Order: sequence, then C-alpha cells, then structure tokens
Amino acid sequence: MLSLSKNQTISLAKEAPGLTRVALGLGWSARKAAPKKGFFARLLASEEDSQGPDIDLDASCLMFSAGRLVDQVWFHQLRSEDNSVFHTGDDRHGGGNGDNETITVNLAKVGHSIDTLIFTVNSFQGDTFDQIERSHVHLIDGVSNKVLAEYNIAESGSHTGLIVCSLSWGGASAEWQFTTIGQLSHGRTFQTMLPDIYPFVN
Repeated sequence: MLSLSKNQTISLAKEAPGLTRVALGLGWSARKAAPKKGFFARLLASEEDSQGPDIDLDASCLMFSAGRLVDQVWFHQLRSEDNSVFHTGDDRHGGGNGDNETITVNLAKVGHSIDTLIFTVNSFQGDTFDQIERSHVHLIDGVSNKVLAEYNIAESGSHTGLIVCSLSWGGASAEWQFTTIGQLSHGRTFQTMLPDIYPFVN
C-alpha cells in the first residue's frame, strides 16, 4: 500500500494494471473529550466521552466535462446518471478505524466526455475540522477490495469543507490518474465550495 502526501499524483495503470473499478473510502473520528476528574465522574463517563462526539461529514463526487459540472453523487443522489459512480450512503456519526463512507467508480462506465472527478468532504452541520482527530482516504481496488494507497488528511482548522482528491483522465498516455489535493474550503454542501473546486478541474 502506498502512503501518499498532499499534491501527489499516481498512475492507476502503473500501480494496478487492469484496474476496472476503484473505490474511495473516507474515514474520520472526532477529538475525544478531556478526561473527567474524580472517580465517580470517570465511572459514569459516557461512550461519547471515550470515543469522541458524533461528527457528520459528507463525501461527494463531482463529475466534470471540459470544465463543466455535469453530474454529482452525494447524500441526496447516491448514483450518477450514467450508473458509473455510486455512494454507500450517509454516515452521520463517524468513528472507528475503517471507512465511514465509500464512493465507488466503475471506470469502464464513466462517460467518454468526463475528464475529471473531484472528491470533496464537508460538514453539513457546520462542525469544523479542528474538531476532527483523524481522517483518511483509502484508494481501493473495487474488485479485490485491496487498499492501493492511503492519504492521511492533516488539514485541521476552522474550515468546514475540504477538496480531498481527484481522478482525471488524459495526459500523454491517456490514462486515469489519482491526485491528492487537500485544499481547505468552506461550505455546508459542495455547491458553495465550487469556486474553490474549479481550479483543480482539467
């Protein structure tokens, strides 16, 4: 498994020859509350105290053609119109060590005019990323479920949105490439993040 850093690009054809389906798994957990003082306070401490409060982050995939947004997959639309991209559904809690939300892309079904897929995450409830203890993105072979690469997101702060990564088609060798982005943004939905997103579209 590759460990990727911000603004790094890899070729899917080179890292996983013959790859036909890829999944992006997003996982996160909130910062734990400070330990309560006193024996009885610790005894009565809630599970939320030990694991951190619920944080509702929403992953989205935006599909672009020649710089124009043509489709989107998010918690209000779990499947793209061409059936090439689908979302496992909204996780309103986070936590744990695995992926909380997953978006799968069938590369063979993506429309020929689509050249860029941008993946974002935002807090619909307005929670900021300085409340997040840990977050990551897994790039997964959608057939074998093997994790190909991991990007640990270190961008903490008062922002409510993040442009996470992209899948883009093109280049001299005409292939799919995966790029980590990690650009801070603000907005409860991807729509309000669009001005920050467009600079990363082919």
